[in-house]
Amino acid sequence: MKCKNCGQELSNDMKFCTNCGCPVENTIQPTAFMLSTANSIPTYKITDCYGAISVSSTTSTSVLNNSVAALGDAISNFSAIFKGGDTNRVQTQIYESCYQDINERLIEKAQQYGCNAIIGLRYHSQTMNDYFYLTAYGTACVVEKEK
Repeated sequence: MKCKNCGQELSNDMKFCTNCGCPVENTIQPTAFMLSTANSIPTYKITDCYGAISVSSTTSTSVLNNSVAALGDAISNFSAIFKGGDTNRVQTQIYESCYQDINERLIEKAQQYGCNAIIGLRYHSQTMNDYFYLTAYGTACVVEKEK
């Protein structure tokens, strides 16, 4: 982040510029992070760009999938023990959890560079031999509301 008055490089937690003493307008809100699959965000302008960032994750779906599904269904429905459980439901929960985790990690990485948005966000996933591979990537940048 830069001082609007003198252009001095500032950290995100500063209230005043160390060079000119001007109050700092912090455009990065800790809870206001934006993810967009588009290359821009309507009504926002890109003021700074870090560049491409990516995060990857690998999760086993085999043992956890079958065990948790059978156990969860056995508790609510005894006959599920003999059917093997609702593995599709648990597998979906595992995938959704992976996407949530990878988004959180991507946001953390972008925030380390002082960014408050990721544009051009893409996901690549693959399932192979009871493993779920997920990669997310995009362009980390700083955006602010257009006036």
